[in-house]
Amino acid sequence: MDKKTGSWLENFWYHYKIQTVLVAAAVIFLTVVGIQIATKESYDLYVLYAGQTNVNETYSTGSAIVKKMERGFAEISGESELKTAVQSFVWVNDSLAAEYRKNDVNVNVQENRQMLQTAMDAIASGKSAIMLLDSNIYEQVRDMGALEKLSDVLGYAPEGALDEYGIMIADTAFGRDYAGFNELPKDTVLCVRNQQNGFSLIGKNTGGEKWERQLDVFRRMMDYGRQKHD
Repeated sequence: MDKKTGSWLENFWYHYKIQTVLVAAAVIFLTVVGIQIATKESYDLYVLYAGQTNVNETYSTGSAIVKKMERGFAEISGESELKTAVQSFVWVNDSLAAEYRKNDVNVNVQENRQMLQTAMDAIASGKSAIMLLDSNIYEQVRDMGALEKLSDVLGYAPEGALDEYGIMIADTAFGRDYAGFNELPKDTVLCVRNQQNGFSLIGKNTGGEKWERQLDVFRRMMDYGRQKHD
């Protein structure tokens, strides 16, 4: 590099170093975001589970349940290539925690409480229409106005429902017959999140074609029950 060029660079850096750093940072940021967007996998169906069973792909037992659930969703939807994302939160309710303590099994109260909050945040701002919730969590979510009425989604009130918003997965033919779903706790409630989440501060409308596709899968799950009953 000659002296003239070096002098010009020094002068440029002296006067524009802040702008240069900001532009460079912006370029790096946009590049990273672009890579993330390009590599982020898109799913057809988003499902949220929150309860005491470890439904998590990072654990062998959880991974087995998730894979069974994915096959069940693909079969009931009629789409063999259906891509399903199951978001899982393991939370222990008070009665189960008491049982654990009787058997000298420690439950970290703070972590358990944090997991519940994380699950609630995911319900508030996530993409999942179909949810499988511990009955205690279900009651909280229902009372916050975050659920669709089953009759509004299905066009009829299903028999055996807990109330207007949920039904025990074990009380559906789909939940009894399909592997993975019949391994969930008996008090797991099947429900549908609001399209416009009522208790989210974000207030983000998650509707659209993908949302309707998720509702269609839910209807098929429930219609399977009616067909079996008939």
